[in-house]
Amino acid sequence: MKLSYLLKLSPIVILVFLSACAHYHLVKPDKNDVQSIAISNPINLTNEPRLSNYLKNNLTELFMFEGTATVKRDASQANCIVNTKILSYESQGIGETRISSSDDDQRKYRSTIFRVSVTIEYYASCTEKYLADPVKHIVTGNADFTELVDIDVVRKDGLNRAINDACQKIVSNSINTNEITLTR
Repeated sequence: MKLSYLLKLSPIVILVFLSACAHYHLVKPDKNDVQSIAISNPINLTNEPRLSNYLKNNLTELFMFEGTATVKRDASQANCIVNTKILSYESQGIGETRISSSDDDQRKYRSTIFRVSVTIEYYASCTEKYLADPVKHIVTGNADFTELVDIDVVRKDGLNRAINDACQKIVSNSINTNEITLTR
């Protein structure tokens, strides 16, 4: 009796299952999607040698964190190569703050706030199947810092954060546009 009951119930279960999954469809992954990328050595047109290392490290880390494609060290093993060029950087004072101490003599300290801006040009060069003519983009990363500790130390940190800001824009633009079609 249970077998006949299950046989009568099975078409209903199958219909419910099919109707619940009706809006889904199976798609074979496109073989043209980029599975791996490489980050080329940045071209640095500035007089700040650290920027190249900051850029390559931050860009590699952010693409790895994004996770839609594997990041390869060897460009010959990658489907797509992200090429970057550091065009310029600028550091300027944008304001100051006054800080009172709680000491008995009530000294006043003045701290200047600086902003570092780094301008980067980038493009993705993929095999001819992906892009016939790569489109070059320009992004600017910014970071603010003060000179409270040591101006050189906080300037290095500010440059690294400005590069990281620009790298976040590069990764976001690369993933969210058709420039690099990554598999999700």
